[in-house]
Amino acid sequence: MQLAICLLSYLNFKMADNKSILYGLAVLLIIILTIVFYPTPATGNQTTDTLSSSFNNKEEKINFLKSYINLPTEIKDTEYHLIYFSGSGIGVGPSEWDFKILVKIAPENLAKWLENIKESTEEFDLSWAKELLPDDWQISSEPKYYLRSGELTVFEDESIIFWRLNTLGH
Repeated sequence: MQLAICLLSYLNFKMADNKSILYGLAVLLIIILTIVFYPTPATGNQTTDTLSSSFNNKEEKINFLKSYINLPTEIKDTEYHLIYFSGSGIGVGPSEWDFKILVKIAPENLAKWLENIKESTEEFDLSWAKELLPDDWQISSEPKYYLRSGELTVFEDESIIFWRLNTLGH
């Protein structure tokens, strides 16, 4: 705001006889400064780059994940890396994301996760999951691949799902 006052004082000195131009410039400057420095409400901007390992416990990890994605059922555990660029706020635009999610579910919930989705004829690249997979999540079964709001890789025997949702092109 100090900048605006200084600019207005300078313009007033130079253009004393041209008040309408001065007032027009002042209004324009205030509008520009308001847009640039306008605080985005916390509920509107959910931009994040978060690893599940940053949380203290399983409950915090799961609750944070639920604030970004609707899960078909409750989950037992999760590991993830969520990257989300919110399109909300003054400069409204499209939101973009790259969600890398591993979940452990109860075996009886597997059918709910696979409800109304199509099995893929192609295998998915799972290299992204290696950085997230905990040592104690042992996987020995062959994966099945599905398309559900992204790529869903299911290890049925272990009730473990790798879910990749991506609009960023990575």
